[in-house]
Amino acid sequence: MNENIFTNQNIHDENQNGEKTIRVRFAPSPTGLLHVGSFRTALFNWLFAGKNNGSFILRIEDTDRKRSKDEFLQSQMADMKWMGLNWDEGPGVEGKHSPYFQTQRLETYSQHAQKLVEENKAYYCFCKSDDSGSEKESGEDNEKQGKQTCSCKNLTKDQVNELKTQGNQACIRFATPSEGEALVRDLIKGDVPFDISLIENFVILKSDGIPTYNFAVIVDDHLMEITHVIRGDEHLSNTPRQVLLYNAFGYEPPVFAHIPIILNEDRTKLSKRHGAVHLLEFRDRGYVKEALLNFMALLGWAPKDNREILTMEELVEAFSLDGVPKHPAVFDEKKLLWMNSQYIMTLPPEIIAERLAPFIEKLGFNPSVKDADWYITSVILYRERAKTLVELAENLACFFQETVEYDPAGVKKHFKPEILRSAMPELIKRVTETDSFTIENLEAVVRQYAEELGISAGKLIHPIRLAITGKTASPPVFDVMVLAGKEMLKSRLQAAQSFIAELAQE
Repeated sequence: MNENIFTNQNIHDENQNGEKTIRVRFAPSPTGLLHVGSFRTALFNWLFAGKNNGSFILRIEDTDRKRSKDEFLQSQMADMKWMGLNWDEGPGVEGKHSPYFQTQRLETYSQHAQKLVEENKAYYCFCKSDDSGSEKESGEDNEKQGKQTCSCKNLTKDQVNELKTQGNQACIRFATPSEGEALVRDLIKGDVPFDISLIENFVILKSDGIPTYNFAVIVDDHLMEITHVIRGDEHLSNTPRQVLLYNAFGYEPPVFAHIPIILNEDRTKLSKRHGAVHLLEFRDRGYVKEALLNFMALLGWAPKDNREILTMEELVEAFSLDGVPKHPAVFDEKKLLWMNSQYIMTLPPEIIAERLAPFIEKLGFNPSVKDADWYITSVILYRERAKTLVELAENLACFFQETVEYDPAGVKKHFKPEILRSAMPELIKRVTETDSFTIENLEAVVRQYAEELGISAGKLIHPIRLAITGKTASPPVFDVMVLAGKEMLKSRLQAAQSFIAELAQE
């Protein structure tokens, strides 16, 4: 056994001022996609580390062997990297505290559990009752069950060995003190006392050698030199057990900060029934990562100056746990949508253009048929009309289609056979055979022709828009004509000419 892992000395690195180097961690279970609540926890830890020149550690709690899957792990890590939350230590970034998977640390947990047994602070339990440690796994507080009253606590060492020799399986339970108080010191909640008499002799190591959460987390946090534990409010009920374990080992607990839970607008728990809850879903719905990051940071925190639009660098500079309230945060998707539209408007068009391709593909089109300059132009032209990348792609879909369907109301209002049946051939000739296919020249050509016909320019402008896009609303029509290009413009106007001729015969 490595005795050094049980030392009670200050093992933390210190900065030049003699203070502990800030070390925080995010420890997801790879049992599903990354939930927005989990990501918010990761983000707060990452921002706190960044603000304090500390380290952000990614640790994988994969002891739920039935539900843990590598595909979920890869998805979670990919989402974090996509959002810019790279870790200083963790999978793929090895450090002196590796390994970072709990299933690779089982011997360490066993050694720690055995140490408590040897000091009569824990005992082998052979009872047939559940040893799953489910009080953590579900996140529920089962303290009202009271103390375990099994006689295993009184077994001698010889009796324990004899039962093991006979093939009996045993878990290890922590011998919770019979009375007293477990005080949780929390940066957000303040001091929260818990009555120890209501805490049962809880399982720390299951009969299969797998540690329960409350045990593994304190071992890992101590050995990985975690200084601050920033996590969701729902974990507060677990913390008194962890405080008892820290005390039993003689370890200094980290500083706790339990951040408020996230609720829907109707104050119900954020859940799948109310819409998207996983980061991947928001990405697929066309939200840009900058908006998501900004929005998530403001879920349960606010900068002192109450700004709403902040870059990642500004978030790091402004972040403080002092700005985290006790009350729950409300997930307002309308605000997220507004924030997303702001970022689509202000991010460089080259970035938006690059991110558009997957959404064009999802509509069934080949994005490579357009060049980079076309995309940049289209973004600049259309981004005021889109709140998401999905909407932007849908607005541009008409430029990838062979033909378009005309809005019925637009047909009735703008496709006037009495004007266009005779005017369309000359209009097509003038706008497609001009030597200068520019916005300014096309506008001059159309307005000049309308003047010659003795009609308002709108009598031609609106039909042109409808012919190209199939819609009655778009960015300025002459910009749209240039974006479509001479070949598409000619094809769309000719199709409209045929359609109008058919209308005249009805």
